[in-house]
Amino acid sequence: MPDKNGAKKKLPPYVPFKTLFNFFDGLKITTPPKIDRSLMESMSGSLQSHVILALEYLGLTERDGTTTEMLNRIVHAEGEERREILKEILTDSYPFLFQGEFQLDRATDRQFREAFEQTGVTGDTARKAIVFFIKAAKAAGVRLSPHINVRTRSSGTKKRNSEPRRKVTLDSSGTQGTEQGKETTPQEGRKTEEPSFSNDRFLLDKLIGKFPEFNPEWTPEVQAKWFDGIQHFREDLKETRKK
Repeated sequence: MPDKNGAKKKLPPYVPFKTLFNFFDGLKITTPPKIDRSLMESMSGSLQSHVILALEYLGLTERDGTTTEMLNRIVHAEGEERREILKEILTDSYPFLFQGEFQLDRATDRQFREAFEQTGVTGDTARKAIVFFIKAAKAAGVRLSPHINVRTRSSGTKKRNSEPRRKVTLDSSGTQGTEQGKETTPQEGRKTEEPSFSNDRFLLDKLIGKFPEFNPEWTPEVQAKWFDGIQHFREDLKETRKK
């Protein structure tokens, strides 16, 4: 989105937080004077673009990729020092949250999301940008309002997952069909069904059922731990399906 001068407006980072910090750790041996895509060959092209845009927005590189002193500081810092540097980066890079009348530690969920939308991010990009900031704020020790909710799944994904499955039946000839009477390809000699996404989803729902119900009044730290647990289950399920 262009600004008033016609230049393209920079959007808040919407790259996965862990991806960006893994990239920082890869620069510990030596930080090059300029960042380019050859340093990100293990990433997809779109993810490379997201990392590059995030670095520029956070003031860690110039527009041409030249690294700044702030990048050198956070790459080589550890523990509490890195925490403080990250807090400084967020304060400088998100003036709409840390400056003016906005109160990050007291804002409602709607106010928080509207603040992001005013920067130009919308839809799923806005959701990812919010998740990135919440994770970064947690790592930096920034206090967030207890009214801010962590939402990580787009409404489109939720809608698809909530669609009812059609019941499969067999007619007298052994041909599969649905309750609507539509026929599908016969499955000759097949005695058992292979695991499907729906079965995986059922298993994931059972595992998530072990978790306490999400409470928006939790502290940001507790909210983040709840989300990390859900993500852990999802990643384990993906690895299981690959085997």
